Amino acid sequence: MIASMTSRTVHARAVALVALAALTGACGSRTIGGGEDLPDGSTVDVSVVDTATVDTGADVTRRDVPDASVDTSVTPDADFPDGPVGPDVFPDAVTPDVVTPDVPVTPDVVAPDVPVTPDVVTPDVPVTPDVVTPDVPTPPTSGRCAGATVLTAGVALAGQSTAAAEEIGAACTPVLGPRPSVWYRLTVPAGQSASLTTVRTDTMLGTLQARVFAGGCMGTCIPTTAIAGSDGRTSLVQWRNTSAAPVEYTIALNAFTATPATFTITATTRAPAANGTCDGATVVRDGTELRGEDLSLSSTQLAPCPGSPLLSQPGTLFYAADVPAGSSLTGTVAATVAGRGTFQIRVVPACGDATCLAASATPASNTSTSWTNTGSAPRRVLLAVTATSALGTQFDLSVRVRTPPTNATCAGATRITAGTLTGESFAFARETNTACLAFGSTGTPVLYYVTRVGAGERLTASARRTSSSFFQPVVRVIDGCASSTCLATSAGMTGSADTGRLTWVNPGAARDVVVMVSANTAALDGTFDLSTAIGAVPYRMEMIPAACDTLSMPTPTGVSGDDSGGASTALPFAFRYFGTAVTGWSVSTNGYAQLWATTGMSNGALNPMALPAAGSPPSIVAPFWDDLLVDGTVGTIRSQSFATPQHLTVEWNNVRFCCGMDSGERLTFQAKFFATTNVIEFHYCALSTTPRATGQRASIGIQDATTTQGLSWSAMREGAVSATTGIRFTPTTP
Repeated sequence: MIASMTSRTVHARAVALVALAALTGACGSRTIGGGEDLPDGSTVDVSVVDTATVDTGADVTRRDVPDASVDTSVTPDADFPDGPVGPDVFPDAVTPDVVTPDVPVTPDVVAPDVPVTPDVVTPDVPVTPDVVTPDVPTPPTSGRCAGATVLTAGVALAGQSTAAAEEIGAACTPVLGPRPSVWYRLTVPAGQSASLTTVRTDTMLGTLQARVFAGGCMGTCIPTTAIAGSDGRTSLVQWRNTSAAPVEYTIALNAFTATPATFTITATTRAPAANGTCDGATVVRDGTELRGEDLSLSSTQLAPCPGSPLLSQPGTLFYAADVPAGSSLTGTVAATVAGRGTFQIRVVPACGDATCLAASATPASNTSTSWTNTGSAPRRVLLAVTATSALGTQFDLSVRVRTPPTNATCAGATRITAGTLTGESFAFARETNTACLAFGSTGTPVLYYVTRVGAGERLTASARRTSSSFFQPVVRVIDGCASSTCLATSAGMTGSADTGRLTWVNPGAARDVVVMVSANTAALDGTFDLSTAIGAVPYRMEMIPAACDTLSMPTPTGVSGDDSGGASTALPFAFRYFGTAVTGWSVSTNGYAQLWATTGMSNGALNPMALPAAGSPPSIVAPFWDDLLVDGTVGTIRSQSFATPQHLTVEWNNVRFCCGMDSGERLTFQAKFFATTNVIEFHYCALSTTPRATGQRASIGIQDATTTQGLSWSAMREGAVSATTGIRFTPTTP
């Protein structure tokens, strides 16, 4: 009945059993495979095999029956023939299995293990929310007063332009010729100061000018202070509301030219300074340094000190200082912007007291005053600062309260020896001394020092500025505190701008001399180092009685005119100068000779200076180096040799000062060169007693060929020479 049936799954076997059951139910009793008859209702144990072999002696083709493909249709009551079952027993009864060829299974491709990079955990960064700045529209520039742009204090308006300028408005001093302007309004609280800053932002240079009105477009001009910045683009205008109520001011702003200017404008208002009144004085002490103090924040105006012609601008700031007994108070004022404003500082006893204990002598951008409490108890005093011009109102203030050094007076002069004193300060110098001031200079407070100089020894003193405030130290030497005669001065000595230097040789017995140091400008808070050296010199310098030679048979040098010199002439005998043999000499119309090892030429060097000096002529012998004129008819330069003792005398005869109010004066002087001893002498045969004729603008001394060794009898010192005395230079070694 069934040749072959393959069960692929349990489900397929179940289907086959169901089909078989159906057959047995339909046929009743049947014989299977030649076996016994089975009654109806019997149970048949069916085994399903994959392959059946028919005993026919031949292979039977295997037929696989696909799952669920058994044909269950049976012809009823059909008799099954006995005997072997062949392939055609049940034609079309069963659909043979369709064998699907095995498809090779592609083995799983195992991907090699790839190392897994661990996740990098980025820490959460708090996100700053975007700050959205609201757009603030820039008000348009108004060309007419009626539509003036309102300014808010502290808020800058950029992109402004004078291209919109239309209305001119009234003139205000000092703006005498105003141009079409752009207009603004600013409300200033009662008692406050206002400032208006404009900065050009285009490519052109030039500042803007402003006029300020109170009371509307046709109001009153307000006095202002205007300052132009050094950049050529910035201008500052300041004024004050002195009323007891807020005031709205109208501002007209214009460029100086017709070319439109683009700019940024900023207005500020500030409350009055607490120390703008005496009762609110700021307390200061030693070491106080205040920056940017502003006089525009005060409306207090002080009258001048009694006897002073100085007038102050409106605005005073007050500072209170406690000064111990015996101590000095020094206040120094400097313009915050260099050169912007001149100021005066004074010391007053108390509020309401019109007297002045001390005051700066002259108004300046940098000025000081000093006061010493000579009482036996501490005392509180006031420093008052005012402006003497409207050019600037901001200043810096430095305060010192210290015990004055003893050498602030000559009687307390500090004794010094060779070496250096550092950190010397003019802060407490208060005495002036006019002894041997250089031509055209003025006296400033000095500090005093005393030193001993042996016979024939040379004193060298040098003061070098060490503070940032600019000044050049001036060094002078006098005989003693009671003397008005100056032995030496640094005036005319070449060197750096921050140093004063002098040399002086003691022509007599050992003695004490006083060294004074001052400044060429007001520098009360300046500091300096003082260096001194004392030692032997190549020549001994001394004063001798006058002994002019009479030149009965003079030889003219042929040198005349202004600032002229001549070629060298042979010396009539052997001579040594600073230890070196020289063979010739030459002269200049400006009162000096030169000695030459071979030959040389003098010129008309001007600028007399203390010797030695690198900028002066080498091997100079200067009996009276000044700007002289040898007119060739009345005045001459001539020479004559003498036998006993053997020497050469060179004479500037009846020469005169050149080119000024002193040109009418004439003078005669000589330089003598002695054989064998190598001594040099200067003699003054005919001199008046006027300052210039006695050496006020002359250099007198000698110097070697290297310009590094020399002796200066005087440099620009009045009273250095006279017709009754001479000067002798004697070599200290043969």
